[in-house]
Amino acid sequence: MLCTEQLQDNNGKKRANLHNKTGTEAPLPVADGCDDRTISAADGKRELKRRYPWLTDVMIVQYLPPMENGLVPGRHSTLAWPRRKVINICENDKDLKAEKERLSKQMERDARRRAQRAAFISQFNPDYKFEYAQQLKRHFILHIGPTNSGKTYTALQDLKRAERGAYLGPLRLLALEVFDKLNADDCPCSLLTGEESIPVAGAGITASTIEMADFRTRYQIAVIDEAQMISDPDRGSRWLDALCRIDAETVHVCLAPEAEELICELIKMTGSDYEIMRHERLAPLRAVPALEGLSGIRVHDAVIAFSRRGVLGIAGALEQRGFKPAVIYGSLPPEARRSEVYKYTTGLCDVVVATDAIGMGISLPIKRIVFSELRKFDGTKVRALTHTEILQIAGRAGRYGMFDIGEVTAIGEMEPVIHAMAGTPPSIWRYRIAFPGQEAIESEFSLRGLLEEWQRLPQEDWYDREDMSDSLMLLKSFPTKRIRVEKELMYKLITLPVDTGNLAIVDYWVKCAVAITQGEEIPIPNFGMTTLEKCETQYRALDLYHHFCRRFDREDRCEGFRRDVIRQITRLLTAPKGDYIRTCRRCGKELPVTNSFGLCDECFNRSSHES
Repeated sequence: MLCTEQLQDNNGKKRANLHNKTGTEAPLPVADGCDDRTISAADGKRELKRRYPWLTDVMIVQYLPPMENGLVPGRHSTLAWPRRKVINICENDKDLKAEKERLSKQMERDARRRAQRAAFISQFNPDYKFEYAQQLKRHFILHIGPTNSGKTYTALQDLKRAERGAYLGPLRLLALEVFDKLNADDCPCSLLTGEESIPVAGAGITASTIEMADFRTRYQIAVIDEAQMISDPDRGSRWLDALCRIDAETVHVCLAPEAEELICELIKMTGSDYEIMRHERLAPLRAVPALEGLSGIRVHDAVIAFSRRGVLGIAGALEQRGFKPAVIYGSLPPEARRSEVYKYTTGLCDVVVATDAIGMGISLPIKRIVFSELRKFDGTKVRALTHTEILQIAGRAGRYGMFDIGEVTAIGEMEPVIHAMAGTPPSIWRYRIAFPGQEAIESEFSLRGLLEEWQRLPQEDWYDREDMSDSLMLLKSFPTKRIRVEKELMYKLITLPVDTGNLAIVDYWVKCAVAITQGEEIPIPNFGMTTLEKCETQYRALDLYHHFCRRFDREDRCEGFRRDVIRQITRLLTAPKGDYIRTCRRCGKELPVTNSFGLCDECFNRSSHES
């Protein structure tokens, strides 16, 4: 075995071989099968971790004694160690043995605890929901048909006759549309969404988003809209809850044909009877030849893009061509979206530029849908649109009573659209179940541990579990080491609707959450209002502030501020949008909407020749 004296005797030759010309370590050449070789400190650390995975960097520095020159392994990468000496130290040191035993026992305890958490959380399957549903006496009417077929309209006619009823929809905008329609038809209706509550005197009917469903009230009529969203990763469990828990004599369920078999099976599992009403499109839909660019756009067209920047850029280009576009996209506040819808329906605007937010029930007088692109970023990757997504958006074309036929086209590539319209969307066979929040709060296990196990549970045959990654991220962002919070309060905090993709909003959530736990006033956000982007972030933060106030019974001091932000957004949307037009980064020429390279053809060809 190489010892300290041998290292000193061989100092010249061996130390010269430890480094190459760049100063990095090089192992000494040794005969095969010989273990008496020196290794650098970096290689020594790697060897220790390979043989003893439970060792940490701190332990390596703490327990291995310094060499003859006083240097400490792990801090000086040029220090050489005999391999066998390193191993002998680890095998014979009492402190290291004790630490290994302690860590081994800790790992066993952690493994047992994790198995207990997994067993606890995995017991919550849909069975207990169906058992509860079987106690309710209900009759279901399924309205099955494509978009623009009058499903929701028919269901609402029955809802109008109810003394006590409820409409449950996927979007605040849809709930607001039902609220307006019923009150305009002299049928008093209140509004209840996450953003606002508008009670109406004498109203026995409530239009709400599905998250705000009241399962304690007995209704005569209830309407569940867009039930095919039961497979949605983030919100699908809300539709399952509504199907199993809404207490009404008659439940109208509006859904797309691809969800028919699944919804029928689920209703059978609730023990209720049902009937089916089939609906056909009121205005036929057809594909028309592709466009070469925006020059083919005409009045009553809706141009579809899949990013906020894309929507605003196309709107700016259309403004330069003499159009007056209305814009609709997901991050636009609901009030601003409603204003854009109003401008288009009253003729103040003559075309629409929108994201796929237009595809979910927003009723607009559109003659032709124009896809500017057929790929979208879904939060993880850029992918092609599915047949269902294409049909959902295309179905917005052809307003019954205004246009005899709806048309669908695209700029450039048209084949995916034709293929989707000629085929049948694949059936939906999976649904989502919700995280058992109350049971998790009452359990002996930590909230973080249960959320992590929930995310790790394997996929089931017929259903998926609600994605709780956003709540888990918020929990990890909260300073739990500095501030101890009860599980019930923490669960209320992490289940607030937070845009976790926006780190500024997450940071604001942390400040608000800390204020709530400390009994302090919720801080008022201030992200600025000079640009459209800042206004949208400001509105999201104010919306989160409003949710904090409602959930924790605090006074909302920002109602006027919210209105100011909405007015500013409306002003900015009215202003020319030329700055958003995509241009060549070399020559400044306007780029076609199908160009995704940032260079025009001339500049691209020139750069290719130069290279």
